[in-house]
Amino acid sequence: MKIRFVSVLVAVLAIAPSACAGGSRKAPAAPSSTCPAAGSEVSFGKMMNPTFSGEYEGCSIRTTVKFWSATSMMAANIGDAESVVFEVSDPNVGEGSYEYVKMAKASAAAIFGLKKGDAIVLTGGTHAWPTGGAKTHYFEASAVAPAAAP
Repeated sequence: MKIRFVSVLVAVLAIAPSACAGGSRKAPAAPSSTCPAAGSEVSFGKMMNPTFSGEYEGCSIRTTVKFWSATSMMAANIGDAESVVFEVSDPNVGEGSYEYVKMAKASAAAIFGLKKGDAIVLTGGTHAWPTGGAKTHYFEASAVAPAAAP
């Protein structure tokens, strides 16, 4: 048990220095050369899959997700004073698999009226976040709206 704890602690400490750098406001990513046409619908699961997520950096695409929480422990790592970080999940995946969304504070008022499980449509694209040598992505939203009823 001690070895596992130390391994996890070392992994967290290895991530922390680069994670803390996310506190400063960074310019949105330049659109990827592989961005679909603005407003195109893309599956959230595909977009956030590490194999594909780089193809959606800086894009202006739409994706449907399930809202999970208006608070996130990742806010300190990827957020800043001008943004809100919240959690969502792929509508086709059960509980336990959540992704992070960053949105300008000025545009995020609707987030705080949502309930866990509400279907919403996000507009935006992925944004790279270096984590201890690895590169992962979160979704940077420019807009949020209720999803149309099925």
